[in-house]
Amino acid sequence: VYTHRMYDLVLHEVFDLHAFPFDIQRLHLTMQLSKKKFNHCGLRLLPFELRGVHQLVEWDLLPPRVNDRHAGFPNGKVAVQVVLRRRPGYYIRNLFGMILMLTTCGFISFCIPRDEMTTRIEVVVAVMFTVIAFMFTTVGFTPKVGYSTTLDQHQRICAFTLFGIALLHGV
Repeated sequence: VYTHRMYDLVLHEVFDLHAFPFDIQRLHLTMQLSKKKFNHCGLRLLPFELRGVHQLVEWDLLPPRVNDRHAGFPNGKVAVQVVLRRRPGYYIRNLFGMILMLTTCGFISFCIPRDEMTTRIEVVVAVMFTVIAFMFTTVGFTPKVGYSTTLDQHQRICAFTLFGIALLHGV
């Protein structure tokens, strides 16, 4: 006995963005026959397609992983894992790189003679304000989540580095 059914599914998954923009998202699907009387039957997964993936320009779709340890999927159960990996190039060049470059500019203050302490502090404070303004203007390019991402931590480290340089000049 053979039966063939085709399903059109819309699935939702909450993305964990702690590693943003270096995140990999995994969607786990487990399909099982609902009635126990079918448990002796095998469930077979034919090739499936993911629609709308071409619209995800900042993501790479990795080949889906199918749990095929048991040929024919006995017990009427099959597991599939769909994996998306973000392309971080844009964020590295335009956010990480730029704020790192600005932070590095804060070290220029050490080239100013020691007797011109106010000029040293002025340079560092100007760079610090530039970094803070940059952080505020780029907030629209990042996901709005209630926890810190890798990008947030990088920006904080850069701001605290400049603050430390300013304190070092002030002492």
